[in-house]
Amino acid sequence: LFACSSYYEVLCFKIQITFAPFIHNLETAMKTKEPLVLGIIDFENLIINMQEYLLVEWPSVENALRLFKEWVEKMGKIYGLYAFAPLHVLFQYDEVLENLGFIQISCPKMPGKGGEKLDTTDDKIISEGKKWINSISELTHIVLGSGDGGFEDMLKEAKRRGLKVAIAASTRKSLSEKLSQIADEEKGTRKKMVHIFELVPR
Repeated sequence: LFACSSYYEVLCFKIQITFAPFIHNLETAMKTKEPLVLGIIDFENLIINMQEYLLVEWPSVENALRLFKEWVEKMGKIYGLYAFAPLHVLFQYDEVLENLGFIQISCPKMPGKGGEKLDTTDDKIISEGKKWINSISELTHIVLGSGDGGFEDMLKEAKRRGLKVAIAASTRKSLSEKLSQIADEEKGTRKKMVHIFELVPR
């Protein structure tokens, strides 16, 4: 089947398979009133920061993603973990993302007026993120895997809807002060729900 399909078709098939456990989590959260968590990561941005600035190889990045997922799971049932990136990036890291249960969302580079390639990832994250925030009433938390201040409005909208906000960034330097301020505190503590990948053991 896969040998006869384009990677895009295979990706769509994998999304259907990967999403099944999260449907169960939604149903469970509705019955038990457990917290329900949405995770969104700007995958290419995280990879660039971790590999160029931290000078780590992929096995360490895989470990970082696994520990990130464990951090998210402590907040409640996972509705979905979404990795947004251009298709060539998803293709390169497909196996690891699939094994860790990340749903891959392709964000194609679009031609600009001057012939340059324009990144669509941020716009796609904001568009889809706002849809989920406003359509899934059972959500209690949103976790953003990016320190980019451009996502401020999306997270403020989540807070207006009553969601708790958590942030994950590659490095302390890459974490926008705006996002740091938006992040909520962990229940029963005064510690911000902020995860820094550079502090992960490698």
